[in-house]
Amino acid sequence: ARGTKLPSMRPLLLKGHERPLTRVKFNRDGDLLFTAAMDKAPTLWRASSGERLGTYHGHNGAVQDLDISHNTERIITGSGDNSAILWNAETGQPIFKWEFKSPARAVAFSPGDSHVAIATANLMGQQSNVYVYRHDRTTEEQETEPVIVLEGHTATIVRVLWYPTAEYILTAARDLTLRKWEVSTGKEADLVEAHTSAIQDCQWGPDGMTMIT
Repeated sequence: ARGTKLPSMRPLLLKGHERPLTRVKFNRDGDLLFTAAMDKAPTLWRASSGERLGTYHGHNGAVQDLDISHNTERIITGSGDNSAILWNAETGQPIFKWEFKSPARAVAFSPGDSHVAIATANLMGQQSNVYVYRHDRTTEEQETEPVIVLEGHTATIVRVLWYPTAEYILTAARDLTLRKWEVSTGKEADLVEAHTSAIQDCQWGPDGMTMIT
């Protein structure tokens, strides 16, 4: 109604990171918040109160991205130290590390957590590719060889998104393009030049059918 005063909302100020944030993400239930930053230590917060619950120590470079498993038992992080680490979300202990020849720029669990996708940066003479690995949810040991590698971007991939069916992966990169990949074959299914300058991010809408870049 006209003139109705809306209820005020008190924002929570979360303090803990020493350098700029790179990723902020809630778990599926919305009760936990995970943050990554340029300061090497991803952090876990209680969403309702802003209480800092712990940090994940193991990277030696800026953490560029993180993702959370469906049941919040594990998280994966990608770092400028040329590695991606799989963590026990509750204890903060590293479970497994994948190593590359350039920074791990973007990471994502597949729907159902059966696979992880890790995108590397276009640096150090390396092409920006997506490496897809099987993820064994029942053990700490993981496969070191990817099941498929997605190749084609000419600049760094900044975001990797799985389609809800896990049949396709969407990548957004600084080469101005969005690309759709068929996971089973590694073939590029579609390409769209979306912007006139480097893409910084891409996210699905709540329906899983639309996206924003």
